[in-house]
Parts: sequence; C-alpha cells; structure tokens
Amino acid sequence: MTRSALSLLALCSSLSIALLVGCQNAPAPLKVREPRPQVVKSYSAQVMGGLFRIQLVTANSDGYAASLVAFEAARRVERVFNLWSKESEISRWNQLSRESDSEEIPIYHQLAHLLDLALRFSELSLGAFDPTVGSALRELGFYGDEPTAALDEESRARWKRTVGVDKIFELAPPPVCIWEGGGWYIRRERGVEIDLSAMAKGLAAAEMAEALRRGGFETAIISAGTSSVVAFGAGPTGKGWPFELPHPEGARTWWLRDEAVSTSGQSSITLPGANEGRSHIFDPRTLAPVDHRTEMVVVRGKNPVVCDMLSTALLVLGVEAGTEFFHEVIGVEQATESSRRYVWLEEGDQAVFYSVAEDDSGPEIVTLTR
Repeated sequence: MTRSALSLLALCSSLSIALLVGCQNAPAPLKVREPRPQVVKSYSAQVMGGLFRIQLVTANSDGYAASLVAFEAARRVERVFNLWSKESEISRWNQLSRESDSEEIPIYHQLAHLLDLALRFSELSLGAFDPTVGSALRELGFYGDEPTAALDEESRARWKRTVGVDKIFELAPPPVCIWEGGGWYIRRERGVEIDLSAMAKGLAAAEMAEALRRGGFETAIISAGTSSVVAFGAGPTGKGWPFELPHPEGARTWWLRDEAVSTSGQSSITLPGANEGRSHIFDPRTLAPVDHRTEMVVVRGKNPVVCDMLSTALLVLGVEAGTEFFHEVIGVEQATESSRRYVWLEEGDQAVFYSVAEDDSGPEIVTLTR
C-alpha cells in the first residue's frame, strides 16, 4: 500500500470516529419563544363632534397603526354627513336644493344609498323617523348657526312645504353612470334639506370595525361618542364585550358579540319661541319637540345603522306607540320596484325604554325582545 493510500485511510478513520462521537452527544434543546400575552389596548380621537374610542385585543404593537386607519374611515364618513361643516357633501347638497330651480339634483354614492335606507324606514315608521327635517333644524339653530326661525305656526306652515318623505319624488340612478361613484339623482320639492346625522355615527362605527377586520384583528369594540357602539368577535374573555345598561338597582350587562347598540335620549335645550327645558329630539310629524314620558331608548341589534334609526324613531314614538311599532315592523323587506333588500330587525334584537313614572316615583323600564 502506498503512502498516499495510507494517509487517506487514516483520514477516513478519524472522520468515522468523530461522527460516532458526535452521534453519542444529545443535541441542544431548541428554545421555544413564549407567545406574547393578549392584552386590551385602547385608542381615542375626536371625530364627528364627539370622542370615538377603540378597544381591541392584540398581542402585537400594531394596534396604534390600525387605530389610525380606523379613525380615518370615520373621518371619511364625517366629510360626507357633517351638517356642522358647510364643506361636507350633505351641506353642499342642501345648499343646492335651497338655491337651485332644477328638478333633478345629482347625489353621490354613499349619501344616496344611506338616504334610500332612511326614506324607506321613514315610511315604515309613519314619519317618526324622517331624513327631510333639515330645513327646520337649520332654521332653529341645530347646526351651530344663529336661529332664524321660532317654534310658531308661521314657521311650521313654511316647514310643511319642505319636510316629509313625500317631498322627494324620486331617488334613482340614471341609465348611464358617467363618473366613478356618481349616477344618482333626486327629484324633490325645492328647499328640501337632508339630515342623516341620526344614522351617521352608526355608519362610522361600522366602517371602523370593517377597517380593523381588514387589518387582521379578530375582536374589538368601537364607541362612537355616547350614542353608537359596534362590537365584533369574542372579546377579551370569550364572553363578548360588556355594555352596561343603567338600572336603579345596579347596572345590567349586555355581552356584545358581532352586535351594535344605539342610544337616543332627550336633553333639555331652549329653542326660539319655546319654553325653557324643551327636548332636543324633534318630532317630524308635529314639527315640534317630543312631549312624552320616555326619556331614553337603547336598541341592541345586528345592524348599527338600523339600530340608530330605530332608537330615534322609538324615542319619538314613546313607550306605548314604540312598543307596538317594535313588534309590528317586518324583519326583511324586498323592494318590489328594485332589487334592493332591507333587513330591519332580526331575532334577538332588543329595545329598552326608560320613562318617567306617571307618579314621579322613579324610572319605568320596559324591555322588548324580538
């Protein structure tokens, strides 16, 4: 055997020994990183004249970035529906309706679809909810300007020409849409002004929830001011998200899971031509503030926009008429004149009325369930 062959043999023997020795040593255990704990994080911002708040469950540090996206979704709704800004889409449309002699006025996609929903619900509620009260509320100073009218018969006679869903003759798309997002027209009585503020916070909260879902979050709750709440997912404990209902014997808790809550309540303000302490809730049927014992209504349901409309209508109606309406309104409606489908109430939806007792002994609470 040659010297080179002997060297090669010795090298192979050394490698074999090294491999055998290596196989006898146990491999070092892999270090498994512990999962980060799930925590509830909270973010807030001023939107639509109130404080909007997000609470979400996350183990990451990306909640802040997601909240910025969600708040921007709410501000997009604000730019369309904010009646306190003369630059919003709805304010510009109302100005055009007051000043234009044209029979048809264009209206754009999101505003048109929400108005369509409001008009249909107004018919169901026999006018207790009405999106055409804008002219009266503007003249009474509800939008921040100085009042230009008083609660008197002369003003009511003038408002009757512009308030009522019968003052909008048609809301429909033309045969051809020539620009993105456009294509709807309204034929209406001149001077009709639209107010969809009773629905806008529910819509904003729904848009925020959708933005968080798209960002990968499985559960969160959004509070839009003090009136509208949207929750999705199982919440931090798996039971849902808690919502406390006031009660004289201690708060009652609703556990919300893929649900919404809307609260409408009366507050006392002084209107031109009215006595002290009149309600800020305006009854479109009488063109005057509501005047009954019911002071607050809380509605729980699946659709936040429908909850907003329903809580407003029930507060206008009061507990007696409101109870009848809640039980009689249909669940799902298919419009015969179009392919539009309206889902109003679903099984399990609830409404809670808080009224002043006739003998002033304390609040009367009535809870209704579908």
